[in-house]
Amino acid sequence: ARAGRNMLLYMMALGLLLTLAAAESPASVHTGELGTLPIDTQDELSCDSKARPELLRTSSNESSDQLEALLLALQQQQTPSSSHDATVTLARWSNARRRSAVATTVREDSRKVDHWRPPNPSFLSVYARAAALLGAVICAQTLSAASWMGPRLAGLLEVWAGWRTRHALPVTTVGAFLMYAASDTLSQGVSQQSEGAPVAMISYSRALRTGLSASVLSGALAYFYYGFLESAVHVPRALWNQATPGGLLSRLLPALPVITKVTIDLGLFEPVYDTLYITLQALLRGDGLATAWHEVTTKVLGIWARAPPYWAPLDLINFSMVSLRLRPLFNAVGTIPWSMYLSAKANEGPKLATGHVLHHEDMSCEGFSEADCIAERHHGRQMK
Repeated sequence: ARAGRNMLLYMMALGLLLTLAAAESPASVHTGELGTLPIDTQDELSCDSKARPELLRTSSNESSDQLEALLLALQQQQTPSSSHDATVTLARWSNARRRSAVATTVREDSRKVDHWRPPNPSFLSVYARAAALLGAVICAQTLSAASWMGPRLAGLLEVWAGWRTRHALPVTTVGAFLMYAASDTLSQGVSQQSEGAPVAMISYSRALRTGLSASVLSGALAYFYYGFLESAVHVPRALWNQATPGGLLSRLLPALPVITKVTIDLGLFEPVYDTLYITLQALLRGDGLATAWHEVTTKVLGIWARAPPYWAPLDLINFSMVSLRLRPLFNAVGTIPWSMYLSAKANEGPKLATGHVLHHEDMSCEGFSEADCIAERHHGRQMK
């Protein structure tokens, strides 16, 4: 137990140092993404020397209606050459607007069709397997003998419950591995389906990395972490002595350890966990410490900022209503949506100019359209 606590404190200190260093790094400064740049009017519009200065003086953020009005005004000029060029330019601009409107309509219609299209059976298969694995782990951690069961089933469950209690650490570790790996396959399936992939192409190597990272952090480390909080955080005896039985202070004191644990979990353990998780993911991918450090400095603070609204209510329930043995399991169940988000962020690659995300497994698709990339992944060919 002492060795486990020492390991817990060491890993928390290491993660805290990395988090603080990431907060001070210039790379952690968030920069907004550039929007769509306006088309250069000098390249798109062809007018004579008299009309061009008027066009070049138009600001880049003017609407197409304003530009069309300007072209109509130029068309009404007395100079034949300027009127002819303005007429040609207006025709080109109108055709471009019509093509853009048609393309926008086609894209919107295709999105509507894709939205209502039932998912491919391969996605349903991925979701069913993940749900079955998650349910099996939850049942294995919570089932116990009951009076309505037959003697044989009750005896088997009693044997399993005793073994589960004696070997809580390995059971928690293996359970975390299975649950987080299943959650990652869910994350991949949902992400690919939302991007319009024809079939599910699950990267089980990524799911394996997620499971290994979680088995260390949400399994073994969480086992010692919750035990440490339970033994270290309590109401001081001096406060209990000052409390009047039945008074307001005596009613509020039991909530003090719960609030303290939630504060420690969100304020200290959450950034440490995120730092260690992303670092382990990068190292398991073989990206090296430099890439791991870059991902920590650019992702941890954003993930940490989004954690309290989601985790504060779950932590209140976990620390106040759930037994110590089942707290890692409750945390893992509540982590299913969160781990899907965290796994996606940990495996997120650079963004294309269109805003689409390239995952580390899909870096060979860089420079190609999303449809071509999906088609190439579907046929299993490497893009060059």
